[in-house]
Amino acid sequence: MWHLDSGAARNNGMRSVPVQNAVTNNDVRIKVASGDMLAAPMEGELYIHTPMADRPLHLKSVLVHARMGANLLSVSQTCASPDVAGVWFDEHGGQVITPQGEVLIHAIAQDGVYIIDGCKYTDTDGVETAQTPIRPCFVAQAIAAYAASGKNVELWHCKLGHMGHSGMRDLQSAKAVADLDPLPIDPSKTPVCAGCAKGKSHRAALGKGQPPKWVKAKQPMDRWHADVVGPLPLTLGGKRFLYLITDEASD
Repeated sequence: MWHLDSGAARNNGMRSVPVQNAVTNNDVRIKVASGDMLAAPMEGELYIHTPMADRPLHLKSVLVHARMGANLLSVSQTCASPDVAGVWFDEHGGQVITPQGEVLIHAIAQDGVYIIDGCKYTDTDGVETAQTPIRPCFVAQAIAAYAASGKNVELWHCKLGHMGHSGMRDLQSAKAVADLDPLPIDPSKTPVCAGCAKGKSHRAALGKGQPPKWVKAKQPMDRWHADVVGPLPLTLGGKRFLYLITDEASD
């Protein structure tokens, strides 16, 4: 099990982590939460694969030490990799994303921390070298997090000019957009686009023809209609708003 940690400066792991090409690094010390400094850690590379991820994440520098009590995946060091476009978090969990939109790591939010569970480790040829057991509840949590990936669909919806779900499914069927192919386009799991909702909404009808005589203003000053426009670019007179008032009974 790993923790996706924004406070860790380096990728740090316990001695049981099967790093490859490991060598002792006498120039680095690991400072742990207790304040102790762990000297001479082993440093190597690691291929880590998690459930719901598209492909493994290659960690080129992982420090392991016999006195480490947890495996910490550093957000800053992960973002420094050319294979990673960024790391995002929400109330469900976190994801490490490539520039092509692939998911490299899925983390589940639990008790205020982001947990990466059920990890598999492979060598450079993709052959599995080790695996950590998946806790029974993790599968259900991972599925829930994958459902939350509707945010990725929402992102493509914006990139494609606020295209509807049917149009996006047509693009998937035609394989017109490579990175769109693995996304589960399900309207029930995708947040409603606020821009589309506002742009496609219509004002309720006010009725046709002239209002009844008892409703219409009978003389000036009976009823005004007012509207404010702005802020506008600053005028020569220093004004930025336009306030318009119309008297209903005036010609």
